[in-house]
Amino acid sequence: MNLVIAAILDAADYLIEDDLHCTSLTSSGVRDMQLDAANKYIGKIMAGTPAFPGNDRPSIVAGNFNIDGRDVANPTYQAMLAKLGISEAGSSSDAINEVDPSEWDWDLEHGDLAKERGDIDFSTGECLGTVIGTKGGSTDFHCVNDGMFDGTQRTSYILIRPRALPSALGSLPAATWLAAKASDKDLPWAAPFPSNSGATGGPPERLSDKKPVVANVTLVPWATPAKYHSAWAHDAKLLVSSVDASMIDDCPSCGKVDPYAMLSKRTTPTNVPASKHTAECTGQPTPAWLVDGCMSDWSYSQSQAPGTVDTFTLHAEVYDDDDTSGDDELNVYTEFTVRFDNGPHKAQYTLLDHVPGGSANTSKDILDTVPVGVCSSLLDVLPGEDELAVVCHRVEIVETPPAGP
Repeated sequence: MNLVIAAILDAADYLIEDDLHCTSLTSSGVRDMQLDAANKYIGKIMAGTPAFPGNDRPSIVAGNFNIDGRDVANPTYQAMLAKLGISEAGSSSDAINEVDPSEWDWDLEHGDLAKERGDIDFSTGECLGTVIGTKGGSTDFHCVNDGMFDGTQRTSYILIRPRALPSALGSLPAATWLAAKASDKDLPWAAPFPSNSGATGGPPERLSDKKPVVANVTLVPWATPAKYHSAWAHDAKLLVSSVDASMIDDCPSCGKVDPYAMLSKRTTPTNVPASKHTAECTGQPTPAWLVDGCMSDWSYSQSQAPGTVDTFTLHAEVYDDDDTSGDDELNVYTEFTVRFDNGPHKAQYTLLDHVPGGSANTSKDILDTVPVGVCSSLLDVLPGEDELAVVCHRVEIVETPPAGP
């Protein structure tokens, strides 16, 4: 049993490699003794020293354990995770979440790092082998990630050992560090060498001591952020924050583009609609909120108590005030919607950008109360259509916490 134990620390040199000299691949008693010894050894390392403590953070435990986890329901595999402090004893789950897994996408959800891959069914065991050699494995046309070849066992692992199991966590102390993905767009590992298919692949098809695998995780300090609380009351302001009509050519005798907007608001589930004609930004084809006073009324506000307003939408149509002819449409319309309850600590905004021939949606979670914004796209959607102005929206949210006892 060859193990590499790494504390996920600020310093990159806190790395220990050891060989626990596995003498039996079949004796369950010997195996349990070795796992218990490994657990105590890892715990001693992670306790650190007064000058270099490590018990406030997780660790990486990696190596060839000679325990087959190709079938994740294998009791021996599940016992390995429990004995190494990866999962609760008697639990088939390797979940290591110290925060709500449904609320965040940056944290690691599995102690067995290979399971962060979402496109493979770990319940079948197919295409999960990591012991691959001339005498092991077989052709399997379902294993497209590894040259149609499947190994017979999965014995090599990268494991994330949390600082404490969920049953012992309680509330997270201030000086806590969590294991997280180094990038929320990438898997938390990489396999830089080619697989059997000849292409650079990734685990689990190459989570093996036969091919190198690089763990790609980072350390995140746990703190109380200025996060959004869906159960609190809110005052929200939706506004058109800027217009860019600089690319639009007006007629030679019409003068500069003079933008104004027709705004309307609506709410769900109860709708009390309102609409208005905003001030005109005369001779300013690129007005911006807080810079040009003409945009001071390009907004609507809405108070929201939990359970009273689910969504708040600002509909905007922007025009050019033409003195010599009918007003020109600078965009078809945009709709900027805020959903107040998208989870305990998430709101969400969506921009519907309607253009000739179609429309596009842009959505993003709101995790805190810092103002956020989004702009319509700058595209000629249909051949021969005029350019459209870029219309940008912004949401500002002010929270009111519940009254104290």
